[in-house]
Amino acid sequence: DTTMLKLYGFNMFLREMVSKYEKKYPLIIFEFNFQENGDISIDFNKQINIVRIMGEIINNAAIHSECSKIIISFTIKEKNIIINIKDNGKGFNVEKAFIGRHHFGLINIRERIYILNGRLSLLSNEKGTEYHITIPMNN
Repeated sequence: DTTMLKLYGFNMFLREMVSKYEKKYPLIIFEFNFQENGDISIDFNKQINIVRIMGEIINNAAIHSECSKIIISFTIKEKNIIINIKDNGKGFNVEKAFIGRHHFGLINIRERIYILNGRLSLLSNEKGTEYHITIPMNN
């Protein structure tokens, strides 16, 4: 919700988003590591896209992976936004997921990252799934 994002600011909004997931999925432990000065000069449209990307990934993990833990980290390093989201669920076949009908919004996620000139590396096996996303601060 863009109004709440404006109201809270990026940091608070992300924390609030994670706590909503904690309430919605009480059986999953959420670990959230957020670099405090995380919203320094991130363009508002970029913030909206990042929130949607993160939300979609967390939602997928919570709904489909049967995980008991999701670790989310957000940092800014050398003019890059680095997002890591990792779960300990059952994993999936990444290649098949991108071409199959049931791609769980992966194509949306990849598109959004692409629009932001970002890079996605996605690893998944029976021990879990990890998304590593790098987005430049300035396009």
